[in-house]
Parts: sequence; C-alpha cells; structure tokens
Amino acid sequence: QQQQQQQVGGDAKRARTGGLEEDEEDHSNPQHEAEATLAAAQDAAEEEVQTLALVFQPYRPKRVTEAAMGHPVGSTHPETIVEAASMASVPPPEPTYRPSLSPALLVPQQEGESSRLSEVQYETVVYAGQAHCRRVQPEPGLSCARGFYIGDGTGVGKGRQIAAVILDALAQGHRRAIWVSLSADLLYDARRDLSDLGAADGSDALPVFRLHQLRYGPLTAEDDLGDGVMFATYSALIAANKAGERRLDQLVTWAADGGDPGMFQGVLAFDECHKAKHAATDGRLRPTKTGEAVIELQRRLPRARVLYVSATAASEVRDLAYMERLGLWGAEPGAPFPTFGEFCTEMTRGGIAAMELLAMDLKARGLLVSRMLAFAGCTFEVTIAKLTADQRALYDAAARLWERVIDLFDAAAAAAGDANCPYSAALASGGSSGSTAGKHVWAAHQQFFRQLLNALKARAVIEQTEQALVRGYSVVLGLMSTGAARMADAELRAEKAAAAAGDGSG
Repeated sequence: QQQQQQQVGGDAKRARTGGLEEDEEDHSNPQHEAEATLAAAQDAAEEEVQTLALVFQPYRPKRVTEAAMGHPVGSTHPETIVEAASMASVPPPEPTYRPSLSPALLVPQQEGESSRLSEVQYETVVYAGQAHCRRVQPEPGLSCARGFYIGDGTGVGKGRQIAAVILDALAQGHRRAIWVSLSADLLYDARRDLSDLGAADGSDALPVFRLHQLRYGPLTAEDDLGDGVMFATYSALIAANKAGERRLDQLVTWAADGGDPGMFQGVLAFDECHKAKHAATDGRLRPTKTGEAVIELQRRLPRARVLYVSATAASEVRDLAYMERLGLWGAEPGAPFPTFGEFCTEMTRGGIAAMELLAMDLKARGLLVSRMLAFAGCTFEVTIAKLTADQRALYDAAARLWERVIDLFDAAAAAAGDANCPYSAALASGGSSGSTAGKHVWAAHQQFFRQLLNALKARAVIEQTEQALVRGYSVVLGLMSTGAARMADAELRAEKAAAAAGDGSG
C-alpha cells in the first residue's frame, strides 16, 4: 500500500512539474501537492478495501434473527465482525433449538447500552445447543452427544460464549460444568465471563472450583464441592501423585455427583483446545499425554455437551484427532469416514483446499462458527529492525555453533551406520523425512533460531512501544506467525506434483 501511494504520488508530482525528478527544482503549489497526496491515499485505501472485500465479508447472523426466533436475539456486536468470503458463501442450517437463557441477557439494561450477549454470541448458543441434541459414534458401541466448535478470533468473545452455553445448560437442570484451559491464571477470565452474564453474582452465584488445588484421592465432604464450574488446566488432566491417583479420575467423579458418569449432561468446554492437537500417532511418535487425556475425558462423559474452542485448532489434518465429537468419522450411519485414519488419509491428499472445504461443511451442518474482528480503520506497516554490530556478531556465532553441532551429529550418525545422515535428510525435505533423531535436531535448530530472531527484534519493539506511550497511546503487543512459509512450501509441493503428473501424461 505504501509503495502504491508513493507510485501514485510520484506520478501526480511529475504531471504537475512537467516531469521534474525529486532532486530538480519544483515550484508547485503546496496546497495542490497536499490535495494530490490526499487523493492518492484515498485511491490506495479504496483499492485496499476492494481487495479485502474479496477475502472477508461483513458478518451478521443470517438465520438466528428476532423474526425467526420470535424473541430478541441480542444487540449488534460492539465491533464490526467479518467472516472469510468462502465461509460467507455457505448458509448455516435453520435454527431448531431454543435456548433457555434469561431474556434479560438479550436486551440492553439501559438505553444506549448493548445487551450482555451480542447477536453473534447468542447465535453460538443456538447452534451449540442444536448440535448437542444429536448423537455421534466415534467408535462402535460408544454413543455420544455431538460437539460444537467455536473457532472465532480475538474480540468476538469466546469466553463469554462458553459462559452462555454453561448458563443454558444450567437453566435446564445441568448444574455442573467443566472448563478446561491452558493456565490457572485464566480462571479469573472464566469468572469474569460468568460474572458478566450474572452467573457469579448474588446469593445464587455459580461457584468456580480449581481442580489443581484439591487433595489427591477420593473426594470427601471436607473438599466442600457442590454444583458449579470445575476449572482445570490441561496440565492437571495428566497430573497424578506417586500412588497413581489421577486428577482426571477426580474430575469424572465430581461430574458424576455420586452417580454414573455416563449420565453427566453438563458442559465440557475445551478452551484453547489446540493444546490437544497431538492426540493421534503419525506412525513414528506416540500421542501426547494431553491429547490422550482429552479423548479419555470425552469418552468417560459420553453425554457431556462438548465445546471445542480455539482460533487455531489445527494446522494439519492429523491434529484434528481429538475432535471426535464432530461426526467427521465414526460408526454411526451416514458418517463420512469409518475411522480417523481413513479421514486423515483422504483429507491429507486434498491439501489446503480440503481443509477449507471441511470448514465450510462444518458451518453448513451447524457445527462451526468462525468469525473475527474487521479491524476497520487499522493500518499496517512493516518495520525493519536493524541489527547492531553486537547482534550481528551474536547471530554469526550462533550459526557457527550450529554448524559444528550438525557436523558432529552427522559424524555420529555415520559412525552408527546410518548412511542417510539423518539431519541432512531432514534439512533437504524441510523436516518431513529422515530418521526420528534427525527430526529432533531439525526441530531444535528451527526453534533456536526462531527464538533468537524474536529476541533480536525485541529492542526495536520496545523502542516503538516507549515512543507510543509517550504520545499517550495504549499499546497491545502480539506475537504471531503468518503461516507464509507453510503456504509457500505447500504451493511448491503442489507445483512439483503437477509437473510430475504432466510429465507422466506425456
């Protein structure tokens, strides 16, 4: 965009000065120059808007409306929400579920205010409840309530949507819920979301318990646990003491409330569920304990109302193994694939396009919402973090160190009789081939330099932050990956496959 503005501004300037270059004398009117610059910026902005319109579309619920539901459905979301254009082309199903939430959550408390649940958040409650009324069979003989996936980005209010689904179940008599998240610190966010909807206020407040603070062993009256929300971290799901007593067993016991765990119908929310993405073996590495625990918990509570919540649930098809409640594979009639292995194989062959079609299919079946903030009015700028002499020397020293590490590793591999030189094989294929040992070295190499580069850029970020604070701005720092390298690698593989296919047909 900056290049376009400079190009347009330069052309406008040359037109006014009869083709004068930047270093030549220019007696143009400053007012005209300002007007030309403004016009160039407006043209560039319009072009950017048109480009974004091809990628994102403004989002408003199409089916969950006041006319369709017969009651208020919440105020318009405080910020503009958008959806990927491909997803916007797919309509959701007709809503058949009517939540049992208090009507007070869907209307403003005072004039000029917004309702505590916006219309996009209430839409999630409707389709989640609709999904939970259906059944799936992840494997023969195991019938479970269908799950729902909240894939919204930051700003849509994933935590408040979890809280709303919990309140909907609570109003139907299911007074216990499980909220799993990354860190114990997020407990305060969960309490805030519940409080914002009135669930943590007054004499009928819904208590929130901490699983990791309980004593190991059977639950007793001394634990003072009753109805409410049990907050657990993914680390707690795999925790156990030396006697082999597990937190996961305590969680299931509490959910069952002295009865059959199979009868628990409360909410089971996996917030930041991408933590469980390594739940399936790829033939070389074992599944992670966290992934196995997430699957075990779902199977021991088959009637639980499962929510998968993450803006980045999976980057590869095999990372979806823990989402067995979506009905993407299973033993029930009409399931697309009988097993996860077959689902993974076929979807992997389809590449990125298949993953996009999968998301569209989930939305069409009412099993997914994936919205994000429009960031209207925001600007984007790439800033170069110039390295100092000391930083250059540090990077060069790190490169020499890793060169030595790789040489030693390959020498050890050759001495052990591995003629493939595992690290070199992994390097040549971008980490996708070679021995398991070579892959570990490759992963450590990548992680080291990724962290080093981030550290080298930190000084420039701190300087920008301090300057912005002096000017009175509020600063939000985010660390994210664009995925550009993975996309480029996928495109290269697709080009090679297409070329190979062309050679074969000739």
